[in-house]
Amino acid sequence: MLFRSGKARDLLGQVENCWRTVMELEPANVKASQKLLNFTYHRAKLFPQYIQLWNQLYTSAQDMLKYTPDNLTARRYRGLAQVMRIDRLNLGEQADKDAEADLKTVLKADPDDARVAVALAMLDLNAGEEAARVNNL
Repeated sequence: MLFRSGKARDLLGQVENCWRTVMELEPANVKASQKLLNFTYHRAKLFPQYIQLWNQLYTSAQDMLKYTPDNLTARRYRGLAQVMRIDRLNLGEQADKDAEADLKTVLKADPDDARVAVALAMLDLNAGEEAARVNNL
C-alpha cells in the first residue's frame, strides 16, 4: 500500500515543500499561509508519531505570525501543534501558557471550533497528570 511504503509521506512532503516555496517568495500571503498550515496539519495528523511534523507545523505558524500577527489560522495551528509537542516533549510551563493563549484567542473568535476545544482539554489533562506525578499521587 502507498501509506505503508512511505511513498505517501514522501509525496506529501514534496507538496508541502511547494507551498513552502510559495511562502518564501511571498511571506505575507495569508491565503497561501492558510493552505500551507492546513496541509501541514493534515499531514501531521496522518503521521502523528512523527514529532518533526508537529515541529514543522509549529515553526511554520510561528514564522507566519511574524508577518501577519493577527492571523487566527496561524495561531490556531501553532496552538494545536504546541499541544501535540507538549504531549511528547518536556517543553515546560511557558509552552503550556503559550498554547493556552493561542487556543483561547481562537476559541473566542470561533466558539464552535471543536479541535481547539479538545486541545484545551488536553492541556488541562496534561497539567493534571503532571501535578499528580509531581505530588506522587
